[in-house]
Amino acid sequence: METPAQPRLGLPYSARVLVVDNEEEYRQLYRILLEHWGYKPFVATGEGQALLENAVHTAQANRCQLALVDMRLLDNNDSDDLSGLELIPRLKPTQSIVVSAFGNHRSATISIKQKGAVSFVGKEEGADRLQEELTQAAARYCVGCRQLDILPADLGQQVNQRLFPGRDDVAEDEPAELLGRLFPEARRLSLERLDDPERQPSSRVPRPRSMVLLARPDDFQPVVVKLARAHKVKKEIDRYREYIENRLYGNFSPPLKNWDMLWAVGGMVYPFIGATSVETFTRYYAAASPSAIERGLEKFFKRTWSSLYAAPRGERRPNIFEAYCAVWDRDWFDQRLTKCPFILPPQGTSAQWQHLQVPNPLAWLSERLRYPADLPQTALAITHGDLHGDNMLVDDNGNIWVIDFERSGPGPVLQDFVELETDIITRLVNLPEEDFGSFYTLCWLVSQPTRLGEHDFPASIRHPQLSKAAQVIAALRRLARECTGEFDSYPYLWSMLLNVLFRISLLDAEAQQRSYQRAVMFGSILCHRLEHWGETWPPAEWPIPSLERQSSCSNTAHNTPYLTGKMS
Repeated sequence: METPAQPRLGLPYSARVLVVDNEEEYRQLYRILLEHWGYKPFVATGEGQALLENAVHTAQANRCQLALVDMRLLDNNDSDDLSGLELIPRLKPTQSIVVSAFGNHRSATISIKQKGAVSFVGKEEGADRLQEELTQAAARYCVGCRQLDILPADLGQQVNQRLFPGRDDVAEDEPAELLGRLFPEARRLSLERLDDPERQPSSRVPRPRSMVLLARPDDFQPVVVKLARAHKVKKEIDRYREYIENRLYGNFSPPLKNWDMLWAVGGMVYPFIGATSVETFTRYYAAASPSAIERGLEKFFKRTWSSLYAAPRGERRPNIFEAYCAVWDRDWFDQRLTKCPFILPPQGTSAQWQHLQVPNPLAWLSERLRYPADLPQTALAITHGDLHGDNMLVDDNGNIWVIDFERSGPGPVLQDFVELETDIITRLVNLPEEDFGSFYTLCWLVSQPTRLGEHDFPASIRHPQLSKAAQVIAALRRLARECTGEFDSYPYLWSMLLNVLFRISLLDAEAQQRSYQRAVMFGSILCHRLEHWGETWPPAEWPIPSLERQSSCSNTAHNTPYLTGKMS
């Protein structure tokens, strides 16, 4: 292979190309050729196994999109040496072109079909053939080489800030490279964040390391894209295939259209399900009527997912804390939660909050964990595992479907119902930040019933947001009872307390102040309720709040004007 005599036009983008060859002469030749063609070469060094290990390190450290890999890297005279082909999977997501002087049809087939190489080029075929294969590979796997227009232009920066805050070891162009692989034929890709706080009336859901986008490739129909850290995407793909794919009812199981992972970032593409438009349940909740929301929830829980809730996972019924740790990993409690500052009482409500004399929920739970035999047990079923308003999408006909299956699998049977109710209470209910009284009223109401789904909340609620929340929550609990066969509110409220505490472990107390304070307040009230289960609710010293629309929950019989303070 000779160096071309005439200069070649450089590419508009310097794709990074790894060179792996055991002969120094070819290493330098490829380096010169690549620079001449407008690529940015990185050359693996060393001999034997050291060369293989250095190739893997160099590809990852420099985020090389492509690689030129010799087939025989250990011994040129050994016809059984296929070490270069064995290296190809280890270099992923770097895409490899095998270049060898010992090629034949068999080795080319192994390279491409079994090991995942892009192509096979014989060294005797010359520089023109190699450049042709590189150009084709670069156009497919290097987003800059095919001039894909991604809007907004700063999306890559947004993704890295969201997924990797404070880190500088993630390539600036990696999100764009990933989107290019997810949409290999697109020329223009318009993206809009479905979970953008500016588009939603309530605070951001605690989704610290992922992003959900509405993507419009060229003139085609929009699709939903989820971006997350690569190892999280791998876990989600595995769980989707094991628990979700072809297992949900009808056409409301989102097919996985495409997925890919690079070094740090991964992504999945889901098409719409029988719809021309979609919005998050978060936004839908704010605008839709309680009856419309109830109809959507009924179809989702009783049709789409009901068969999975009904399928018990063995005879074992672990205690509820153990069951949730199996879903979230014990680290959520041992590391994240125990390091939370737990701002108690919430700022601005000191006098009012102290009057209620509720416990610190972390201290309360820690004490109860000393006696695990006293914790309620739970049945297990296949649950979504992360059912909040930004993982639920609603189409223009009010049908609900879900994405984000990283925690899908065996879990507490009531988990999905409780998780959605917790999201409604702590985030979706639209109350002014200073309306401490109304939020107290909501906590008081939902903590009261002792039987699941058999207690309608008072019809006399005049506050529109509280009335709406009460109607939706009543429907959700009825569905929980009908779908799972569980009737007792005690394990339901226990499950809700653990969900609240898990949410607290993910929230930023300052950036997400409203959700954080609501969660701490609600968790404290739940602790008091569970500790005094079987006693009169609310306690005699607590006010029975007015159900009228007002910021103060003062009640003339109790003469409690202290409920007029600010939440934050």
